[in-house]
Amino acid sequence: MRPAATRLHVTMIAIPDANATVALAEMGGIRVSASSKREPGDRYDPRIGTDLAVARALRKISRKLERRANGAVRHAEHVKAARRAARSPEGVVYRHEDGTPVTNADVEAMADEAERGYDVDAILHRRPRPARPQPPRKQNRKQVGK
Repeated sequence: MRPAATRLHVTMIAIPDANATVALAEMGGIRVSASSKREPGDRYDPRIGTDLAVARALRKISRKLERRANGAVRHAEHVKAARRAARSPEGVVYRHEDGTPVTNADVEAMADEAERGYDVDAILHRRPRPARPQPPRKQNRKQVGK
């Protein structure tokens, strides 16, 4: 089955001036503006300025549309990978803080430690403590003239 054709609408407004032309464009919720400026030595031709401003606006729209589509593709790929990982727990690799993979022996050791119970005081003692604020030091000032 052939996909249906998509009709796209671009709203474009070009505002020419003696020295510059501004183009405002909107398409698919994306709004951009672009401009073209005339150099002091160039002859005045409003058609060239309008063409340049419109082309620059269309280029900006195409870049934003491509960026949005690429983001949608990356998101879809990420969602697919997450769903695959959720269906097959064998594909998930857990890691220690240093980046080494957690092995079955590590899991068994953690389970054994949990079954033995934890010493809360020892855990709290290992935790780094925040530094206490120090009072400002008094500076020794020599009194001159006494």
